[in-house]
Amino acid sequence: MSLTTRILLLVLLALAPALAIQGYNEHALRASRDEVVRADTMATARTVAEDLSQVAESARQALNFLAQDPAVRTLEPSGCTEYLRRAVRDNPQFAVFALTRPDGTVVCNSLGSAPGSYAVPDRVYQRRAVTEGTFVMGTYARGNASRRDSLHFAQALPDAEGRTVGVLAVAVDLGWLDGYLRRNLRLPSTSVTVADQDGIILVRYPDGTGWVGKPVPPDRQRIVMSRGEGVRIDFGIDGRERILANAKPGGAASSAWVTVGRDRQIAFADVDAATRRGVVLIALGAVLAVAAAFLAGRAFIRRPFDRLLQTASKWQAGDLAARTGLDGADEFGRLGSKLDAMAGSLQRNEADLRDEVRNGRAMQERQVTMLHELNHRVKNTLATV
Repeated sequence: MSLTTRILLLVLLALAPALAIQGYNEHALRASRDEVVRADTMATARTVAEDLSQVAESARQALNFLAQDPAVRTLEPSGCTEYLRRAVRDNPQFAVFALTRPDGTVVCNSLGSAPGSYAVPDRVYQRRAVTEGTFVMGTYARGNASRRDSLHFAQALPDAEGRTVGVLAVAVDLGWLDGYLRRNLRLPSTSVTVADQDGIILVRYPDGTGWVGKPVPPDRQRIVMSRGEGVRIDFGIDGRERILANAKPGGAASSAWVTVGRDRQIAFADVDAATRRGVVLIALGAVLAVAAAFLAGRAFIRRPFDRLLQTASKWQAGDLAARTGLDGADEFGRLGSKLDAMAGSLQRNEADLRDEVRNGRAMQERQVTMLHELNHRVKNTLATV
């Protein structure tokens, strides 16, 4: 493994804590946002459910008040028609007031329909009011007289002996109810779905015109019925992934269901943007760090190291006069100075050794000459003798 590769690996190792911190911050931020969005969605669903309960309570109070009129209690058509007309003018949130007999035949209404002009024996609110003898909420219906999508509330009218002699009903226009229930929505991306006990959609925001009066898909109904109130991440009926909260109204409206959704992509848009920025910045920082390590490694490590290798090669070849030329307070400068000093010492020792060798050879030659001279003189002396 080359020195440059080691340096790059060291840089990447140094970046590992930054990546770990970024990952932890991302996880913590998403967990915190998920908790906040879930709590906000559940609170919004409960607010809408409470608003629906207030509409039901308002209808109950209005019907109880109307039931005290003698013309209504005696089922007198002309008198109750005029009375109901005045009542609907004083309560613009209600579309129609109507009085029917137990068999569903209309006696009078605030629109002035003729007695017996229509009957509603099959309407849920009519059957429940007659059977239970109390205030009830109906289901989605298309008004016979108003011809508008409506939600009915009804109150049974008992006689002196407690027998139901009539049913006083009020129709709430679903267009008005849609605006009323979503008036407190803070975010335009929030969706609201209100369904009756049969799973028929009463209010849908946004794109409500395409859904009102239609049943909730069966798989969604099963989820709501099985899980009850709570928050989950799932696909809404429009196919978009949402954080969905289910809430059940109280009182007479308890048969309905409220589902509020927050678009998950929009709810986490700023978190996703911060994540992308963080990833881009870390990637840019990593590229710059690697480039800086590569360039700095070549300038401050690779070049001095190459000079040391080249000088060592010359020394190995016997050129002790070669020097690294490195100096300074850094590690390579100190190492180069030491190696240059060592090479100088070796060079001086080699020179001294060579001088000593030359001197030893000269002395040996003189000794040989003297021996030859002595040998010659001894021979001469012996010859003389």
